[in-house]
Amino acid sequence: MDKLSSYRAHREDRDEYFAMLALLESIPAGEKQTEWMEAIEHARCTFDMDEAESGLSGLYMKLEDLRLPLTAKQYERLEYFGQRWGFHPSHWKDLTMALAKYPVAILAGGLATRLRPLTEKIPKVLVPVAGRPFLAHQLELLREQGIKRVVLCLGHLGEMVEREFGDGTADRVELQYSYDGPSLLGTGGAVKSALPMLGEKFFVLYGDSYLPIPFAPIAEFFERSGRLGLMTVYRNEGKYDTSNVVFGDGEIKVYDKKQRLTEMRHIDYGLSMFRREAFERYPADKPFDLAEVMRDLVAQKQLAGCEVKERFYEIGSPTGLEELNTLLSQSGSNQ
Repeated sequence: MDKLSSYRAHREDRDEYFAMLALLESIPAGEKQTEWMEAIEHARCTFDMDEAESGLSGLYMKLEDLRLPLTAKQYERLEYFGQRWGFHPSHWKDLTMALAKYPVAILAGGLATRLRPLTEKIPKVLVPVAGRPFLAHQLELLREQGIKRVVLCLGHLGEMVEREFGDGTADRVELQYSYDGPSLLGTGGAVKSALPMLGEKFFVLYGDSYLPIPFAPIAEFFERSGRLGLMTVYRNEGKYDTSNVVFGDGEIKVYDKKQRLTEMRHIDYGLSMFRREAFERYPADKPFDLAEVMRDLVAQKQLAGCEVKERFYEIGSPTGLEELNTLLSQSGSNQ
């Protein structure tokens, strides 16, 4: 009798096996979702045919073959199963642990006028969501991805954020702070000012975005593209906000927040990547918007586009704040 089949006599081991399958089932496979689900169903059936080891081996091989994206948290759990049962796709650690070299700039310097009066006395990233400051949820999400270092680009009431989160020790990430100064720099100017902390390549995340997607395949796509920038996009069709992107063939064709075109099916998802050179042409003493940088990169054919399938959440509007608060409150109560 093989090792896994012998576990059938023990209910707790059977439950553990199917918990592992449930975890694998939660990994997004994009266009290969059907193929992935068929492999999981086959592994589920083999358990009841005394061929569990064979079924699990095939499933792990499929995971390796498809190079499916994993968060660091998923990696840790699957590594546990792999060590117990002898399966360990080699690309997992490469994808998840490589994220440690990319810092994340969080743009959190705006006035958050749409959330007033809530943000008259606190910055938007400190707005309570499911019992915690919103930034705590963002940092938790980043830490689970394998991100080690975050640079907070702050303006309005930014000192309150530093007093609350300090150097990041409590949240198990390294936090650094970059301030606009006496006048707001705009989202692009804020990134420009933070470049000494960000280095050569980095993520940029909007300070009001909650994005439950794996970052590793985005970084891999960015590196393969060789371009100066990358924008993640979601096929929105005007559902969650106004679509503002024409996307195709892995490239951003048009990006415009003001001019609405019928071809715009996608929306800027809220996560981007850049090389330092993308900001070199812009003055350090004048405010400018990140959208300007992206439009210039589009004109130069230097903005790659990576489509994601998971919807975004945000706290930039009262409706978005309420929706995310409900989502995270429910997920917290289910843990």
